[in-house]
Amino acid sequence: MIQMVALDKIHASTYNPRKSDPKRLDLLELSLRKLGFVSPIVVDQGGEIISGHQRSFVASRMGVKMVPITIIPRMTLDERKSLNIVFNRATNDLKRSDTCQTVKEYISKYDVEAIASELPDLTPDTPEFYPCMYTKTGDSFELLKKNAGKVNQYATNMYGSLARKKIELPTVVDEEDNVVNGIGRVCYYAQHNVRPIPICRITKAQAQFANLMLNYLTMDFDIQNRYADTLRHNSFMRTRNTRAGGLGCGFYKGLWPRLKCVDTMILEGQKKDEWVGRFGDSIVDFGAGKLNNTRILRESGIQCSAFEPYFIATGEDISKTESLKIDRKFLEEIADGRKFTAIFISSVFNSVPFMADRMAIATICSALSSPDTICVCWTQGVNVGNNAAISSNVQSKTAAGQITFNIDYEPNVVLGDFSKLPKVQKYHTNREIFDIFNPVYGDIYRLDTIDGYVYMEARGTRLDVNNAEYMERLRKAIEFEFDLPYPDGTRAGLVDEAKAAFSKRLGVQI
Repeated sequence: MIQMVALDKIHASTYNPRKSDPKRLDLLELSLRKLGFVSPIVVDQGGEIISGHQRSFVASRMGVKMVPITIIPRMTLDERKSLNIVFNRATNDLKRSDTCQTVKEYISKYDVEAIASELPDLTPDTPEFYPCMYTKTGDSFELLKKNAGKVNQYATNMYGSLARKKIELPTVVDEEDNVVNGIGRVCYYAQHNVRPIPICRITKAQAQFANLMLNYLTMDFDIQNRYADTLRHNSFMRTRNTRAGGLGCGFYKGLWPRLKCVDTMILEGQKKDEWVGRFGDSIVDFGAGKLNNTRILRESGIQCSAFEPYFIATGEDISKTESLKIDRKFLEEIADGRKFTAIFISSVFNSVPFMADRMAIATICSALSSPDTICVCWTQGVNVGNNAAISSNVQSKTAAGQITFNIDYEPNVVLGDFSKLPKVQKYHTNREIFDIFNPVYGDIYRLDTIDGYVYMEARGTRLDVNNAEYMERLRKAIEFEFDLPYPDGTRAGLVDEAKAAFSKRLGVQI
C-alpha cells in the first residue's frame, strides 16, 4: 500500500551502492518536475530508504515536504543490502547486457531538456505531483497482448525477485495502455495468472520523456567500495553448486581433459600413478570449499593441506569456527616446512571479487612454492556461463532466470544471487591469468582453454627473501588473506599467526 509521509520521516541507508552524479541528479530533478512521483519510495519499517535515495535527495533540495512511500516487511541488514541492489535493477526495463555505461550512452543520444520543455511543470505537494497515489487497475493479460513486442524475460525474472518478497510497484502506462515502465511486472503477473495489477497512468505527451527517465536515467554503481566486504564473504561455494562426487575439474582436466568428475571418486592404481607422476603427492588445496577435493586426495593416500576461509557446514551459513579451525591447521602445516609438489587454485578466482585479492592469493601460493612446485589455476573463461549469455544478450527464460547483470568495475564481471547473498562471478581471459601470476612465477609454461575454462600451470617461484619488493608484496598479501571479513562484522584475525608460520617456513621475519 502506498502512503504519504513527511520527507523528514525517512532517511538514507549508509550502504546504497549508487554514486550520485551532479548532471544526472539535475535530470532527476527535471523528471520530478515534469512527471512527479510515478512510483513510491521504498522504505523499511524504520524509515530507512531501500529504493529512492536520489529521488528523496532531489525532492529535499526542491523543497518538497511530502513523499509517497511503500513499506517492506521486516528484513535483516544483509537482506536489505541485497534488496537495495535488486531495486537498482528491477525497476528498469533493461536487458541482461545493459551496464551503467551503455545506459548512459543511450540516453546521451537524446536532447532530454528539449523533450522536457514541451511538458508543463508540476507543483510539488499538490495532487498532480503524486500520480502513484492515484493508481488504477489494469488487466495484465490485456496489457501483455497490447505490448507483446516489449516482452523481456530478463526484466520479468528481475521483478519476480521483488514480487516474491510481497513488494508491489505500479506499472507506468500511457493513455493508450502502452507500457512505459514495468513490462517485467506485466509479464510476471500474467505468467502467474494475476490479472488485476496496479497501474500509474501518464499522458501520451509524457511517454517519451518518462521512458528515458524511468528506464535509462540511472546512477553508476560503487559496489566495489560500498559492498567490498559483502562480496568477499559471499564468495563461498553455494550448496547447489557442490558436485555429487569426484574431483573438481581443475584437479584433473589438465591431465585428463576428456574425463568426467565421477571417474575420479578415488585415485588408485594406474590412475593414481599418472596423477602423482604429474602433480606429486604433497598438495595444497587453496580455496578448498567444502573440502571435497581435499578428502578425495587424502583418501587416495595423497598428502593435502587445505585452506578455506569460508567453510559452509550446512545450508548457506559460513561457519567461522570451522573455517578458523581449517586455516589454523593449514598454518601449522606450512610452518613445519613441508615441501609442496603442487598448489591448486581451482574454481576460486571466478568468485574472488577483485583483481588485488587474486594477486594476493597468487603471491601467497608463490611463497609456499619450491622452484619445481607446480601452481595450477582453473577458472571460468569469458566464453562460458552467464558471461556468454550476457554478451550475446540471451533472452531465453532459462538464461534470464538466473537474474544476473554485468557491472563495470572490471571487464566481464557479473553480479548474481543478489536476492539474498550477492556474489561476483568473474570471467577471465588467458592474458588476465598470465598477468596475475607472472609477477610471482617465472615460468608460466602452460596456459590453455579447456571447455571454455582457463587452465594454467606455472612454476619457478620468484620467492626471494632478500628482495624487499617481493617481501613487501607478501606481507600485504598475508595481512589481507588472513584477516578476511565475515558476515557478522568480525574478521578472521589470523594475521599474527600467519606471519609467524610464514616466518618460520621462510627463515625470515615477516
